[in-house]
Amino acid sequence: MLNIEKPERTVGLDEKSMTWGMLIDQFILVPLQVEEMHHPLFLKVEELEIDFKYHKLSNWAFFVPTLIDLTAIVRFKCSCALICRTEPHMLAQMTSLLQQMCNLLSLDLCSPYSNDISSLTAEDVCLMTPSHVRHLIVRIQSLSEIIIVLERLEHLSGAKFYFRDTSSTRPIIKMLKEKRNGSSYRINRFTLYVWLGKKHSAQ
Repeated sequence: MLNIEKPERTVGLDEKSMTWGMLIDQFILVPLQVEEMHHPLFLKVEELEIDFKYHKLSNWAFFVPTLIDLTAIVRFKCSCALICRTEPHMLAQMTSLLQQMCNLLSLDLCSPYSNDISSLTAEDVCLMTPSHVRHLIVRIQSLSEIIIVLERLEHLSGAKFYFRDTSSTRPIIKMLKEKRNGSSYRINRFTLYVWLGKKHSAQ
């Protein structure tokens, strides 16, 4: 287990909703003896949000599973501007963490600190998203990459994309009509909501 010293902010657990909020960038993590780690401290947390804000700690990926039972997580949000190509270890660590959330249904990778073009590619999003996730929220680079995500992540039942691409959305609409029967969508200026229907069977 890890001992936590909190210099400024505190961590709060809402027992009623079982929501855990971690302002991980504010912590000093002090590792204890490995033999002391028998099980996570919190076993029934269903909703987890991790906020790195501007920097991350080197041992964060080791720390989180010792604190929370990741198999109980149903909804996960990472409010992080650091998941990008310039942080390759961050991508690998986040992917590993998400794969441990075997009951995860809703995944939100949309950083509130990055309102411009996302550094995440379709490949990054597909790599990080476990096959049991049903709902995805993500900020992505372009409309063409949204098509890639929707085609590859066939297990999704709904998705919300933020983007800064001003090109036509017609290719996305065409793809939905051709490949996902019964899909519906709503498009705002820089937001696309998609409710996905059944995949068309191959002829």
